[in-house]
Amino acid sequence: MNRPSRRYLATVSAILVMFLGLTSSLTWAQRECCEGDSWLKWSAERRDAYIVGYIQGYYGGYTHGCEEGTKHVPASQPGVESFPVNQCIDQRFDYTKGIDLSKDITKFYQRYPENRNLLIKEILEELGKGKSIEDIHSNPPFPTVKSSKRPPKVEPS
Repeated sequence: MNRPSRRYLATVSAILVMFLGLTSSLTWAQRECCEGDSWLKWSAERRDAYIVGYIQGYYGGYTHGCEEGTKHVPASQPGVESFPVNQCIDQRFDYTKGIDLSKDITKFYQRYPENRNLLIKEILEELGKGKSIEDIHSNPPFPTVKSSKRPPKVEPS
Protein backbone atom coordinates (compact mmCIF):
# COMPACT_ATOMS: atom_id res chain seq x y z
CA MET A 1 0.00 0.00 0.00
CA ASN A 2 1.41 3.39 -0.89
CA ARG A 3 1.76 6.35 1.47
CA PRO A 4 -1.36 8.33 0.30
CA SER A 5 -3.54 5.22 0.62
CA ARG A 6 -2.34 4.60 4.16
CA ARG A 7 -2.95 8.21 5.12
CA TYR A 8 -6.45 8.07 3.59
CA LEU A 9 -7.22 4.79 5.40
CA ALA A 10 -5.96 6.21 8.72
CA THR A 11 -8.07 9.36 8.28
CA VAL A 12 -11.21 7.38 7.43
CA SER A 13 -10.59 5.04 10.37
CA ALA A 14 -10.14 7.96 12.77
CA ILE A 15 -13.36 9.59 11.57
CA LEU A 16 -15.23 6.29 11.89
CA VAL A 17 -13.98 5.71 15.44
CA MET A 18 -14.91 9.28 16.41
CA PHE A 19 -18.37 8.90 14.86
CA LEU A 20 -19.01 5.61 16.66
CA GLY A 21 -17.88 7.14 19.95
CA LEU A 22 -20.24 10.08 19.55
CA THR A 23 -23.14 7.89 18.48
CA SER A 24 -22.87 5.61 21.49
CA SER A 25 -22.65 8.55 23.91
CA LEU A 26 -25.69 10.20 22.33
CA THR A 27 -27.82 7.06 22.51
CA TRP A 28 -26.74 6.24 26.06
CA ALA A 29 -29.34 8.61 27.55
CA GLN A 30 -32.14 7.14 25.48
CA ARG A 31 -34.24 4.22 26.56
CA GLU A 32 -36.36 1.63 24.94
CA CYS A 33 -39.96 2.62 24.63
CA CYS A 34 -42.29 1.84 26.33
CA GLU A 35 -42.42 -0.15 29.54
CA GLY A 36 -45.93 1.18 30.14
CA ASP A 37 -47.19 -0.64 27.05
CA SER A 38 -45.81 -3.90 28.42
CA TRP A 39 -47.38 -3.27 31.83
CA LEU A 40 -50.80 -2.74 30.28
CA LYS A 41 -50.54 -6.02 28.37
CA TRP A 42 -49.83 -8.01 31.54
CA SER A 43 -52.59 -9.76 33.44
CA ALA A 44 -53.73 -8.30 36.76
CA GLU A 45 -52.13 -11.28 38.52
CA ARG A 46 -48.76 -10.59 36.90
CA ARG A 47 -48.94 -6.89 37.80
CA ASP A 48 -49.79 -7.75 41.40
CA ALA A 49 -46.93 -10.26 41.57
CA TYR A 50 -44.53 -7.59 40.29
CA ILE A 51 -45.68 -5.19 43.03
CA VAL A 52 -45.40 -7.83 45.77
CA GLY A 53 -41.88 -8.77 44.62
CA TYR A 54 -40.83 -5.14 44.32
CA ILE A 55 -42.07 -4.23 47.80
CA GLN A 56 -40.54 -7.31 49.43
CA GLY A 57 -37.23 -6.65 47.72
CA TYR A 58 -37.29 -2.95 48.54
CA TYR A 59 -38.08 -3.36 52.24
CA GLY A 60 -35.71 -6.30 52.66
CA GLY A 61 -32.86 -4.52 50.92
CA TYR A 62 -33.48 -1.22 52.64
CA THR A 63 -33.63 -2.80 56.09
CA HIS A 64 -30.46 -4.79 55.44
CA GLY A 65 -28.73 -1.64 54.20
CA CYS A 66 -29.74 0.27 57.31
CA GLU A 67 -28.54 -2.54 59.57
CA GLU A 68 -25.18 -2.81 57.82
CA GLY A 69 -24.71 0.92 57.44
CA THR A 70 -25.39 1.78 61.06
CA LYS A 71 -24.07 -1.20 63.02
CA HIS A 72 -21.00 0.70 64.21
CA VAL A 73 -22.76 4.01 64.91
CA PRO A 74 -23.64 4.64 68.56
CA ALA A 75 -27.04 6.03 69.49
CA SER A 76 -26.95 9.79 70.05
CA GLN A 77 -29.53 9.68 72.86
CA PRO A 78 -31.17 6.99 74.98
CA GLY A 79 -34.32 5.36 73.63
CA VAL A 80 -35.18 2.95 70.85
CA GLU A 81 -36.27 5.72 68.46
CA SER A 82 -32.79 7.25 68.59
CA PHE A 83 -31.03 4.06 67.45
CA PRO A 84 -29.33 4.87 64.14
CA VAL A 85 -30.88 1.81 62.46
CA ASN A 86 -34.36 3.01 63.40
CA GLN A 87 -33.63 6.54 62.20
CA CYS A 88 -32.47 5.08 58.89
CA ILE A 89 -35.53 2.85 58.52
CA ASP A 90 -37.79 5.85 59.18
CA GLN A 91 -36.47 7.39 55.93
CA ARG A 92 -37.64 4.59 53.62
CA PHE A 93 -40.37 5.03 51.03
CA ASP A 94 -43.95 4.24 52.02
CA TYR A 95 -45.44 1.25 50.24
CA THR A 96 -48.20 0.53 52.75
CA LYS A 97 -50.78 0.71 49.96
CA GLY A 98 -49.43 -2.67 48.96
CA ILE A 99 -51.11 -4.38 46.04
CA ASP A 100 -53.24 -1.28 45.31
CA LEU A 101 -50.13 0.31 43.83
CA SER A 102 -50.75 -1.95 40.84
CA LYS A 103 -54.02 -0.12 40.17
CA ASP A 104 -52.29 3.25 40.50
CA ILE A 105 -49.64 2.32 37.94
CA THR A 106 -52.27 0.94 35.55
CA LYS A 107 -54.32 4.11 35.90
CA PHE A 108 -51.19 6.21 35.33
CA TYR A 109 -50.23 4.45 32.10
CA GLN A 110 -53.84 4.50 30.83
CA ARG A 111 -54.44 8.14 31.67
CA TYR A 112 -51.06 9.43 30.46
CA PRO A 113 -49.97 7.40 27.41
CA GLU A 114 -47.25 9.96 26.66
CA ASN A 115 -45.57 8.85 29.91
CA ARG A 116 -45.36 5.18 29.01
CA ASN A 117 -41.60 5.47 28.63
CA LEU A 118 -41.35 5.91 32.40
CA LEU A 119 -40.14 2.74 34.06
CA ILE A 120 -42.39 0.94 36.51
CA LYS A 121 -39.76 1.31 39.23
CA GLU A 122 -39.60 5.07 38.61
CA ILE A 123 -43.34 5.38 39.12
CA LEU A 124 -43.17 3.18 42.22
CA GLU A 125 -40.38 5.33 43.68
CA GLU A 126 -42.42 8.49 43.15
CA LEU A 127 -45.54 6.87 44.63
CA GLY A 128 -43.40 5.72 47.59
CA LYS A 129 -42.39 9.35 48.15
CA GLY A 130 -46.09 10.20 48.51
CA LYS A 131 -46.67 11.70 45.07
CA SER A 132 -49.94 11.23 43.23
CA ILE A 133 -50.11 10.02 39.64
CA GLU A 134 -51.01 13.58 38.64
CA ASP A 135 -47.84 14.86 40.35
CA ILE A 136 -45.75 12.25 38.55
CA HIS A 137 -47.30 13.21 35.21
CA SER A 138 -46.66 16.91 35.85
CA ASN A 139 -43.07 16.37 37.05
CA PRO A 140 -41.85 13.06 35.61
CA PRO A 141 -38.54 11.65 36.90
CA PHE A 142 -37.37 11.14 33.29
CA PRO A 143 -38.24 13.10 30.13
CA THR A 144 -41.45 11.88 28.55
CA VAL A 145 -42.16 11.07 24.94
CA LYS A 146 -43.62 13.93 22.96
CA SER A 147 -45.14 12.46 19.85
CA SER A 148 -47.77 13.44 17.33
CA LYS A 149 -48.64 9.77 16.88
CA ARG A 150 -51.59 8.44 18.75
CA PRO A 151 -50.52 5.93 21.37
CA PRO A 152 -51.62 2.34 20.90
CA LYS A 153 -54.97 1.54 22.45
CA VAL A 154 -54.66 -0.90 25.29
CA GLU A 155 -57.72 -2.42 26.84
CA PRO A 156 -57.95 -2.17 30.64
CA SER A 157 -58.02 -5.48 32.45
